[in-house]
Amino acid sequence: MRILAATLLLLLAFGPSHAYRLLLDLDQDGDPSTFNTITSADTALVSLILAPDEGGEWIDQISFGLGGSCLDNWDCGWRYGTGTELYGALGGDWLFHPLFESSAADGRLCAFCCGSPGFHYLFFADSADDGFLLQENIFLCRFTAWAIEDDDPQCPLPISDLMTFPFDDQEWDIWSTILLAQDTSSVPEEIPKTATWREVKSLY
Repeated sequence: MRILAATLLLLLAFGPSHAYRLLLDLDQDGDPSTFNTITSADTALVSLILAPDEGGEWIDQISFGLGGSCLDNWDCGWRYGTGTELYGALGGDWLFHPLFESSAADGRLCAFCCGSPGFHYLFFADSADDGFLLQENIFLCRFTAWAIEDDDPQCPLPISDLMTFPFDDQEWDIWSTILLAQDTSSVPEEIPKTATWREVKSLY
């Protein structure tokens, strides 16, 4: 497996120029161009979708942050309202897709929340055969996400959301948001796939 350390250093030094977005979908129709972003279920199967910014984008690498709303204090540390299978991939491969030959996951060094919304988890992947032309949305992988139970009144949890971010340390720049364990009768059917956190909060 190709080592991604050099890629990570370049991203940290210069920041990425994204020609794509990584979007979350509570898929119900097998179509990567349509999105369901809110569910009343505590646990859900989430699809990760790679989408070109404008179409006809050449993809040789991808990177993104995964996180959401975060609360912290000295006694509890930092806490998200949603857990995922992808968080267990730190230090190893997370993506197994024919268009990609290697992947890695890493963490950010933040003692508490890396902003709220924000992310502690970073994901990278290198394309196979020097890259490919991305002309439309494609499914990359599926993983389980769940609302974390609020079992400690001294350590409150934020809302059970999950968000993707471009890896450039701009916590207010959100690519995609889904919500779990929500009363779907009082929220819109879809959250905008590119929105500020203030815009997302205004929806519920």
